[in-house]
Amino acid sequence: MGSPGLLDALDALEGKVSPTPKTLVLVSPAIGVSPAAALAKWKSRLALLPGLGGLAWLQLQPEFDPYKYNSFATNAADQVYRITRAVARRVAARAQSNPGEVLPPTLVFKSTVDATVSNSAVVDQLLGRLAPHRHELVLFDINRAAVKSTLLIQDPGQLDLQLVGDDTLPFGFDLVTNEHADSMAVVSRYAPPLSSEARVVHLGQSWPDGVISLSHVALPIPHDDPLYGARPPDNEDLLFLGQMELKGERGLLRIPSDWLMRLRHNPFYEYLEGRALSWIETAGQSPSRQR
Repeated sequence: MGSPGLLDALDALEGKVSPTPKTLVLVSPAIGVSPAAALAKWKSRLALLPGLGGLAWLQLQPEFDPYKYNSFATNAADQVYRITRAVARRVAARAQSNPGEVLPPTLVFKSTVDATVSNSAVVDQLLGRLAPHRHELVLFDINRAAVKSTLLIQDPGQLDLQLVGDDTLPFGFDLVTNEHADSMAVVSRYAPPLSSEARVVHLGQSWPDGVISLSHVALPIPHDDPLYGARPPDNEDLLFLGQMELKGERGLLRIPSDWLMRLRHNPFYEYLEGRALSWIETAGQSPSRQR
């Protein structure tokens, strides 16, 4: 569920539709996008002029994925921007008029590295405006043992540290990260609402070889998915777009090199699924975390 789902939930809470959800689970939600998206509507209009048709697309790529367009229309960016703005306005308005129950208990899953939507918007425009002790954020960190800071364009760790150490956060914060900087083992560091003391739980999993982070599209896909998973299916006739080890000269394949680098499955999917199911079973009855 993302912005359209949040609009439906807000409509239900305001009595416009039914039923009213008891709890929400948001996976990679589009709560906020780049401010540059505000220019999309003007690019769409300019694309109607002779010779400027290329402005109708933000990205044009070969279409080989059966479930997702690789190309991205400028109009689509405009629509996403409008929806996220509408959600932000309505959440802010409801926080003013009904601060005790802006939304039902909400659990959000995000990758700390997300090339599509804003992490700060999830904190500032959504969770930070909700009533305390009813909501949680699960953030998947980068693989600290595999990525050297000198190779990073921008280290997302500052956001992680800011949230873990902030005892004013009204929501619970769960950081899924390396046990320490030299370990591939993964732990959950959970800080309750209004607390800076993190409780560490070993997940019994490690980062897979060659994986440096999750991505916007990876979180809801299990590692054994036959199309996007960690290894190809036994049936060689099936298309596989998952984790591929391909080396050679550039320009050989229809698949762009940056497309190949993007992870499309979640190696920690079982943790996400378990947390989501537990939340659905308990959060509608109690605002506190059940563990």
